[in-house]
Amino acid sequence: MRDYKPRKKPRRGFSFRKKRSASDPAGRPAGLRAYSRPVRRKDGGGVSQRLSDWMRRLLHPWPLVYAAAGLWLAGGLGLGAWYIRELPLTKIEFHGNAAVTEAEILTQAGLSLGMPMGTVDPFRVAALLMTHPRIRGADVRRRFPDELTIALHEREPRILLIRADGVRILLDSEGVAVGETDPTHPPAGGAGLLEVRGLSYAPAPGEKVLDPLLDAARLAQSRMEALTLGEGAKLIRVNLEDPFLMQLILADGTRLLVLPDQVETALSLYQSLLLSLPEMVRASRELDFSTLADHDGGWVILRPQDKP
Repeated sequence: MRDYKPRKKPRRGFSFRKKRSASDPAGRPAGLRAYSRPVRRKDGGGVSQRLSDWMRRLLHPWPLVYAAAGLWLAGGLGLGAWYIRELPLTKIEFHGNAAVTEAEILTQAGLSLGMPMGTVDPFRVAALLMTHPRIRGADVRRRFPDELTIALHEREPRILLIRADGVRILLDSEGVAVGETDPTHPPAGGAGLLEVRGLSYAPAPGEKVLDPLLDAARLAQSRMEALTLGEGAKLIRVNLEDPFLMQLILADGTRLLVLPDQVETALSLYQSLLLSLPEMVRASRELDFSTLADHDGGWVILRPQDKP
């Protein structure tokens, strides 16, 4: 049995490669000499040759064109950036400012129309605005070439703090002092504010009142808003003259006497009494819950309304 070797496939296609010959092993065309790097000679010919090659590459027109184009582009970008920064501020948009006027915002932030746009730092303007006692947060954005947008989140008054000397201070839901108000000019929405009396502490605008009694009053307000107690059961006033007893005065004139640490228990019990004994509860002018912590289970003292 003969061992056949596979036949070699013939080369297909066409190649521009020049065949080598015995006279020219490198396959170069006749008349061309192989290139060789300059040899450093004792007379310095190699150094001069390298220097001349470097100068020839340096003085080639294309690198100069590229360098000139790069300088022109960088200069144009720099000039454009400087021109945009020096454009005057011509328009300011305000959003979310109900109690703070636009003039107060400009004064607080140190802004004015005509100032260069490059000098307006949005982060600095927002930080300055948040130092205002009525502003909770601020979002400031620049719109080139000449516009500025200011969106405010104001503090809404929820509590009217009335001191013994008659000073009336507005507080938000977090207990931060918004500012004083004139008794002759009640604030907008003053009918829905919770009146708190009996605190002698006078907070400065923007300062948070850290008082356990005020925290109990805020808890009572939030608890009353969460409960469904019907008409006339809205909490309108809290008297803190007695540090051990709170008077919760409802919209229908009924008073609830509770301990500061028994607010949730007392209001839950009040809701249960409204469901089980509605007529008796509505006929009472005062409900005393101060004895809940003194006895097991406790009880509630209902005092009927005075007869005319």
